[in-house]
Amino acid sequence: TLVFFLSDNGGPTGANASNNKPLRGAKSSVYDGGFRVPFAVQWPKVLPAGTEYDQPVSALDIFATAAALAKAPLDPERPVDGVNLMPFLAGERTEPPHRTIYLRKYDQQHYAVRHGDYKLVIPEEGGVPELYNLAEDIGETTDILSSAPEKAEEIEQLRQAWVAELIEPRFLGLIHTEKAIEMWGRPKRW
Repeated sequence: TLVFFLSDNGGPTGANASNNKPLRGAKSSVYDGGFRVPFAVQWPKVLPAGTEYDQPVSALDIFATAAALAKAPLDPERPVDGVNLMPFLAGERTEPPHRTIYLRKYDQQHYAVRHGDYKLVIPEEGGVPELYNLAEDIGETTDILSSAPEKAEEIEQLRQAWVAELIEPRFLGLIHTEKAIEMWGRPKRW
């Protein structure tokens, strides 16, 4: 049996005893403390126990991995967002599974884009972008945007191209903004 174990996001440090150190931010933040979490995979007799894999992966990879292992037919017109992790975890492929990882908080229009060791953060709608080198500054303490504007622009172009591919969410969850009300009507009380 293949087992995945992970959290959906970082700890809510203001609500309980969570400690995301040395990462910056907490649950619901676009800083790494908001969404960078342990991700464990166990598959006895297939993956060696105790192996550590140090490249960024995504919860979206779970579906892609399960679909590949099950040999499930996928529609090429609707590609999956994740990748099959097995060749990477088994050591058959050595490059990172993701060159770029994107995060968008739809309701607030906050973004984080990790591209290699660099991460561009837009912490608030219309806010000033921030740039970090996570290999040198895992805590996102020093914004290097002014010293690496070309890197920030490169990542911003990737972000804009990604955003252009996105569709409006079909389920807006608990956010009941004017846009949600316009699309789906006023929420009904139970």
